[in-house]
Amino acid sequence: MGTISLSVSSGVTIPFTDYDNLRAGFIWRGGAGYYFKTYTNNFIAIKVFGGTGIIKGEDKKKDITEFNTPISFFGTGVNYGYRIEEKFFPSVFAGLSYLHFNPEDKNGNKLPNNKS
Repeated sequence: MGTISLSVSSGVTIPFTDYDNLRAGFIWRGGAGYYFKTYTNNFIAIKVFGGTGIIKGEDKKKDITEFNTPISFFGTGVNYGYRIEEKFFPSVFAGLSYLHFNPEDKNGNKLPNNKS
């Protein structure tokens, strides 16, 4: 039998958009992984993850001066690593994810270019 891992993390989002003043938003992410049993220093795991957050910006020169857009994502992938020492496990992760967002102003109204 292998090992199951669970993780929760949070952080800051900083979008890259055409708005002049980009502001930091908050994001959280959770995940689970299954590490296959091995008798060597190599390890392989399959992982799933998902999360949600906010991206923000402001530009007084635009018709909609502020945006505050929720984002959500989920994905899966494979993790491969090698144990070099007892507490040193470098690894590489490759996977696919889906990101959903629907731009909104600071009041939660859909932005005009994305209503359709």
